[in-house]
Amino acid sequence: EKFDRGLTMRKQILATLLIVSLLLFISTETAVGISAASSATLQLEQMLPQIFTPVDDTYVNQLRPTTNFGTRKALRMDASPVRNSYLKFDVQGISGGTTAVLRFHARTDNTDGLNIHAVSDNSWNEDTMFWTNAPAIGQIIATTGPLEAGNWYEIDVSSAVAGEGLISFAFTNPSSQVSRI
Repeated sequence: EKFDRGLTMRKQILATLLIVSLLLFISTETAVGISAASSATLQLEQMLPQIFTPVDDTYVNQLRPTTNFGTRKALRMDASPVRNSYLKFDVQGISGGTTAVLRFHARTDNTDGLNIHAVSDNSWNEDTMFWTNAPAIGQIIATTGPLEAGNWYEIDVSSAVAGEGLISFAFTNPSSQVSRI
């Protein structure tokens, strides 16, 4: 399949192969009162999850305040020096009663885990974001617990997904262990 020159190779691979570092799963809640065996079948027939890949993803570095990292292949988080990562999704076609799960692949170990924050300002762009113009990071909505390199993690972020539209998240690292996802 041809690659669109308007998108980065990284984004095309994410969209085309669905072998992704980060996904946001949104699905409606299951019906109640159904046996476990038939419930699984019902989920497959009536509740296929919607998968959203990031429309923007980048990180910022306090020690390099005017450097853009929007083309990097991994997101980095660190407490010293401070590096925060941002993800933005364009969520469409969902209804009430949704469950949203942020799925990502850890590239490094982190015994302390990461914090996931809501970001209310969705006007940022991965190609133009720097430390100096990064949007404010909101409250912690989830924590990952310890991370082990090579594993996939799914974190419930339903509280931040109120409906359709742009939704941004930030990852921060409470420790000085550099983390990559």
